[in-house]
Amino acid sequence: MLIKNNGTNPITMNLRDGSSYVLQPGVPTSVPDAATTMIDDSPVLIALFNAGTLTVTTDAGGAFSGFPTVVNSTDSAAGKLLTVHAKVGAYGSRTLVDSTGASVGGNSTIGSRIAPVSSGSIVANLPIFTAAVKNTMQRKSPTIVLINGDSTEAGFGVGSGNNGFVGARKSTHAAQLARMLGWNDSGVVGAGCGTDVALNLYDERASISGAGLTVQGNVGALGSGWVMFANGSVGVYSITPRGNRGFDRVRVVYGRYATGGASSMSVLVGGTSIGTFDARGGTGLGDTQAVEFPCTYAGPHTPITIQGTSGTTDGQCIISAVIWYDSTDPGVIVLNGGASGAKIADMDSNSNPWAARFVRAAIAPHLNVLNAWINDTYYRTAPATYATKLAGFKTNAGIGVTSDIVYMGYQPINDASMTDGQGDAIWAALLAAAGSAPVIDLREVFGTTYAAAAALGIFGSDALHINAKGQYYKACGTAPRFAI
Repeated sequence: MLIKNNGTNPITMNLRDGSSYVLQPGVPTSVPDAATTMIDDSPVLIALFNAGTLTVTTDAGGAFSGFPTVVNSTDSAAGKLLTVHAKVGAYGSRTLVDSTGASVGGNSTIGSRIAPVSSGSIVANLPIFTAAVKNTMQRKSPTIVLINGDSTEAGFGVGSGNNGFVGARKSTHAAQLARMLGWNDSGVVGAGCGTDVALNLYDERASISGAGLTVQGNVGALGSGWVMFANGSVGVYSITPRGNRGFDRVRVVYGRYATGGASSMSVLVGGTSIGTFDARGGTGLGDTQAVEFPCTYAGPHTPITIQGTSGTTDGQCIISAVIWYDSTDPGVIVLNGGASGAKIADMDSNSNPWAARFVRAAIAPHLNVLNAWINDTYYRTAPATYATKLAGFKTNAGIGVTSDIVYMGYQPINDASMTDGQGDAIWAALLAAAGSAPVIDLREVFGTTYAAAAALGIFGSDALHINAKGQYYKACGTAPRFAI
């Protein structure tokens, strides 16, 4: 049998016996009949065959349509097997080798457009993150993971109503990744909903009440900052943790106003005050604070409430994030920083005290997972501008100093920018900036073309945003990379 890769990138075809074939673009690869019957019937491979990206013919020229579930038992490919293997090197780079492990020579690097990723764990390349996890395992302090991203990370199209944002949080990539890895989904960042829905509808754990409260309708607009709500003198925000984990620490990240801020904000657990903080006295840009309160151990589903206790009616407090954990078993905490329309420039905005750069600094993540490709591709950011903004993000996020980073991107979309070179140009700029940092290429999860991805049934109401199934597939593809 001959299997041809009609795409532009090498594709690894796995067999159920554990072996695999690397199918080079435009080159028919001879595969024995017995091996053809063992092709892994994964959703990705089935989609590639059904989309025509992979096609099958017999040695005599007979063609099969779709996934090769039936083969011609009399057709022999003896002596025609292309003996080639993929050798995984540093940071997941791959080269073609023969059965002895020797290089086949020439241009043997697999996929000039494919990021240097590995299907195995990447934590060996994340020293700050692994050191933090070591402290967490010794029950000294929590490890914080912040997933910076666009609307596909926020959950556009995942839930119901209002562009699928109602009830979306629990099915986002960040939430599903946390469940798969046994990490803590014990925090909330005020981003994710664009102008589509209030945070209490997006996040099933949250409730908002009080005449003095202003719900931020554009909580997902990172250019305006990470904002959960702006509180006047009497508004109340409450979040009820889910799962089976209790807590004895509550951390609040908030922006202080230079004038007019609420003079006293109270934090309560189960209706009992555990402390207050003052939202006044801000000194301008960058005046974002993090305050942490101990409390008597609270069991699962005990509500955490933030409310104004005094201040003028026009006073406000910008709450950007709330994190809770058990100091005796702090765990790894995953925060979703996804936001509608976010480009790399928005993820490093500094336009006000609660802008993304300052909130990220106050959260102080040990690991940034940066998904910044779609909007810079879709809205056609100039590659040079993208490179400059990405360099600024790395510097301001303390990458390599206080935080590690994992880059992620290239989810297939049905847009001209995917095929006319814009997507490749942005991806090339990202790869150049990545250096030795791990990169997760989402084409390895969804396939290399929009048609292959669509065949998986992962898209919601449009050809860009993935649904809950797509978020699950993404988490399945990323979770093994963080195995410790």
